[in-house]
Amino acid sequence: SKLFIALVALTLISCCFLGSTFARYTSGTSGTASTNDAKWKVGFGEDEPITVNFGNLSPNQNGWTEKQNVSNSSGKKLIATITYDLGVEATLTTTPNANLKVEYITGDNFEAQTTAAVAGITTETQITDLFEVKLYKGENGEDTDTTTPWENSQTLSGNGTLYLFAEIIWTTPYSEYENAEAAVEADKIDTWVGGNVSAIQYGFTLSAVQNTQQPQA
Repeated sequence: SKLFIALVALTLISCCFLGSTFARYTSGTSGTASTNDAKWKVGFGEDEPITVNFGNLSPNQNGWTEKQNVSNSSGKKLIATITYDLGVEATLTTTPNANLKVEYITGDNFEAQTTAAVAGITTETQITDLFEVKLYKGENGEDTDTTTPWENSQTLSGNGTLYLFAEIIWTTPYSEYENAEAAVEADKIDTWVGGNVSAIQYGFTLSAVQNTQQPQA
């Protein structure tokens, strides 16, 4: 009788467990959570690093005229096509005239140019100051007549294409001289540069950096 009573008790206990597990309504499902990466696509053209040659450049053929500087331009040339497709905004920064380098026909550096002093050149800046690089924004890749200045810092959003043009200008600084006789010194410098400098390299950098986030704060 004791065994029977124990068996009945165990049966009642097990029914309590089964009732609480299977006798009530239950619902369930499974799922996943995901996020899409905000798009970031910026390109600077087919060839990186960018290399552009402007060809030969000489001083302006006109001489002294009443303390007026005379200049000659290489003409504008497309140096970068920047494409972007962005899910966030970016700041595009341009650093022109980086790593300026003068290449000489003989000798690896300015100190080796023993004839420079005869032409009145005592520092390399007297050479590099003759030249200036200007950057422009074009409407398309053929827009060599553009006069729109390039902004060295600008915001990019959405998608689009930017066309970066440059020109190199050689200026003879006649305005620094009082008369034509004194301005001959400027001609001497131009002449020495033409006979002893093979090239001047102007480096530049382009960088795009995220400046917003998704979702917005």
